[in-house]
Amino acid sequence: MKKLAMVLSLVAFVTFAVNAQTPDKGMVEFSMGGVLFKTQSEAKLTTINPVFTGGYFITPEIEVGGGLAIHKFGGDGGKILGDKFSGEILLNGKYHFMAKDKMWPYAGLHFGMGFGDGWLGKAGGEKAPMNVGGAVGVKYWPLEGGALFGELMVNKTMPKERKEMTIGLNLGILIRLK
Repeated sequence: MKKLAMVLSLVAFVTFAVNAQTPDKGMVEFSMGGVLFKTQSEAKLTTINPVFTGGYFITPEIEVGGGLAIHKFGGDGGKILGDKFSGEILLNGKYHFMAKDKMWPYAGLHFGMGFGDGWLGKAGGEKAPMNVGGAVGVKYWPLEGGALFGELMVNKTMPKERKEMTIGLNLGILIRLK
């Protein structure tokens, strides 16, 4: 609990120290969020995972980035997997619509490559699974340089034999640097 309080204090300090309210070419964002996925297909898995990402604005509207997700699985399918670790390396792109002042709606695409011993690694089969999907969301900037975000995501897991389609809600905080 003390570590979480220290991290949140650091984020609050940095958000007051940086100054950005509209996207601009060359700006950088860092986010820490959590995804709650509910699988809609055969595996009957749910997962809660922290996600750490960074993004770079190549234009005032277009952001490209990447990150790391750490997975912990539950539900009926999760009982089979036990406490095995899975992770995912992420690449993404977002297009921001009418990003002015405090509300920045966006839509994006993402790609992830799984690793580890859990569902997205060895327990998922011989091939490390990949996820491809899309998201729509909004960033809300109550402070200069600090925001809250929420997005609805849809993922399709490949290769074909996996046949997994998931939806999820990603919530978190982010900071912007110039």
